[in-house]
Amino acid sequence: MSESVSTPDDGGALAVLRERLQQLHAYAGEPSTRQTARDTGGQISHATVHSVLLCRRRPAWRQFELVVTAWGGDVEEFRQLWLAARLRPPRKPEVSSDTAMKPEGVEASTPQLGLAGQPTDVVQARELLSALLPIVEQMDGSEHPNALNTRYSLAEWIGRAGDAAAARDAYAALLPIRERVLGPEHPGTLATRRNFADWTGHAGAAAAARAKLVGLLPVQERVLGPEHPDTLATRHNLARWTGRAGDAAAARDAYAALLSIREHVLGPEHPDTLATWHALAEWTGQEGAAASARDAYAALLLISERVLGPQHPDTLATRYNLAHWTGQSGDAATAHAELDALLPIYKGVLGPEHPNTRTIRRALAIWMKKSRKQLGSEGS
Repeated sequence: MSESVSTPDDGGALAVLRERLQQLHAYAGEPSTRQTARDTGGQISHATVHSVLLCRRRPAWRQFELVVTAWGGDVEEFRQLWLAARLRPPRKPEVSSDTAMKPEGVEASTPQLGLAGQPTDVVQARELLSALLPIVEQMDGSEHPNALNTRYSLAEWIGRAGDAAAARDAYAALLPIRERVLGPEHPGTLATRRNFADWTGHAGAAAAARAKLVGLLPVQERVLGPEHPDTLATRHNLARWTGRAGDAAAARDAYAALLSIREHVLGPEHPDTLATWHALAEWTGQEGAAASARDAYAALLLISERVLGPQHPDTLATRYNLAHWTGQSGDAATAHAELDALLPIYKGVLGPEHPNTRTIRRALAIWMKKSRKQLGSEGS
């Protein structure tokens, strides 16, 4: 008996895995879940077969392998698809770009946490998707939504692996294809426009990124609605590149306006709301209100530790920025003590040579020197 399969529009490697699995199911004659369970020798239940077939999340490998084998599939082919599907659909970290604005700034969301709670190897992610793309193009065609979604994901991971210019160029090449295939106002096309703008900024052209987002925002407000998550994400990014282009006051005010909307739409403790709060605190400090920035980070830290966890990259970035603005407020000794406590955590979570860990080490040396100088002047 054929079973109805829901296919959520999550795109990328998981969508490819799901569609290929459902093709295999059809080629096998659409055996029932109970029959498939029997064909595995009873090693898994019919309910597990049903869950694997739906493929809303990446299945456990052993369960997936049993189903593929029962349906006569190529286990090695599906293993490669399964490996690629372990990547989360790429979501642009919203906190990191604002904390990275200072020479000593820390990237808040690098690396992203993987499905098992471990840091995702962004280079491996890029390589997996690079290998997956020609397979998808051969199976489905170069302009099939699966191929375009894979190109979209690959572009993001190229950027996260450190090549902002290549990510920008990949999105630039993808955009006209999506405009032609999907239409200029399709949500996927609009998302590609936003990421093209964002990586343009990361590649060093903040004013150009801002201009692209200024053009995109009214289209999203009309097509998706002013409170749609994608529209709000564009507002967040527009505020970021406005600040990076030199207008800190406008960035601060834009984040303040966005924060109240996200609190209303998403809730006060949603990760995107916390990201906007983080950015508002940063640009408040950049506008000269160091004590206000310090106090905002202190309040945010309590929530981040509870909602995200004490070792989540965004929580660690908040701790760093709290220390930074504490020092900028005149308390170099406390800034030094906070960074001294933070460094071993960064070493444990990210590794001793991760760029963020090296940043903490440099900042610690700076505030140690300032603390000693401050203590010396107070004692004289």
